[in-house]
Amino acid sequence: MNPLSRVDIFKTGARRGGAGRGFSLEVRAMAEARVATGLIIGYRLGSNTQYENQVLLRIDGVSSSREAARYIGWRVLYRDGKGNTYRGRIVRTHGGKGVVVAVFKPNLPGQARGGNVYIYPKGVEIVFEKQG
Repeated sequence: MNPLSRVDIFKTGARRGGAGRGFSLEVRAMAEARVATGLIIGYRLGSNTQYENQVLLRIDGVSSSREAARYIGWRVLYRDGKGNTYRGRIVRTHGGKGVVVAVFKPNLPGQARGGNVYIYPKGVEIVFEKQG
């Protein structure tokens, strides 16, 4: 298990009535474990600039750009030692070795470099359990 903490994974989705009915229902059910883990390599860098909102990630078990392209649109979650969570999404691949670019809002702190992240599809919610 990742050193971050125990995680419960819930699949969420909205069901809407037909046009003009004006109601929606959110469904939370236990999802199958379609969660990947990854490693934060660092910020995306230009020759003279550092893009603090764009982070390079290496996904565990992914070694080619073609495999990494499957994760575009997936969500990313980073949790620091103090319990703060940062959420982002994967927007594109980077290079040919399976590295992807994720955009975070708010930006990740510099101390996140080398940290572990959870990568999960859109529509899945990750809930952390309180320990103690």
